[in-house]
Amino acid sequence: MAQRKNFIAIAALFFIFAVVFSVAIWPDASFAAKIAFFAAGFGCGIGIGQFFGRRASVS
Repeated sequence: MAQRKNFIAIAALFFIFAVVFSVAIWPDASFAAKIAFFAAGFGCGIGIGQFFGRRASVS
């Protein structure tokens, strides 16, 4: 159960990072660029979340 809560917390954290990166950092960018930055941040969050998940399950 603790791993599930950690996974949900990491997913929420990177979702927030993706939103902030696409909206706050680039306010003058076009809407398409904001979507691209959001997707990039979300994809990085998935990759790093999988890394942390594998690392936690090995220990």
